[in-house]
Amino acid sequence: IRDRSPSRGLGDVYKRQIERMALGRLAEDAAQRIASLMNAGELTAVRDRGLSMLAISLNPVDGAPGDGRISLTSAMRAALGRRSIRVLANSEEGALMVLGSVNVSAHEDGQLVEVHWSVINEEGQELGSVTQSNVVPLGTLDGPWGNLAHAVADGGAEGVVVLLREAYRSRPALK
Repeated sequence: IRDRSPSRGLGDVYKRQIERMALGRLAEDAAQRIASLMNAGELTAVRDRGLSMLAISLNPVDGAPGDGRISLTSAMRAALGRRSIRVLANSEEGALMVLGSVNVSAHEDGQLVEVHWSVINEEGQELGSVTQSNVVPLGTLDGPWGNLAHAVADGGAEGVVVLLREAYRSRPALK
């Protein structure tokens, strides 16, 4: 019995095999990438599951010049949210509190700005704090803080998250 279909030649057969192999490699590569993303997501979810259940209250920042009270508070809320911390709109019973304060003093090169973040438990005790300080040109913070508020909040949020993780680990009621 003879195949009467038109001959495609070895070139066509070889090309189809190459295309199938390339498609197979592409699918395998895509599957591995998707699996690694899913695993990374699972690891992140497992790592942050306990932390994301933790609800905190964030009070407005005290002592900030210019629009710092509003912009720095808002930037910290966003920075903590990006780190899977649920920031409550209002205080709730048992929620930890994050307090921020800014102190500006004269310095020979401008103004020394110190930003202090405290994590407070439901009994009002400070569990830990993070302090940031830098010298800025005179008057830099007298108006809108803009991107500076986000930079300060991002830096402070790293330390605050460490404090919150420690507080979470030491609170058996939350586990």
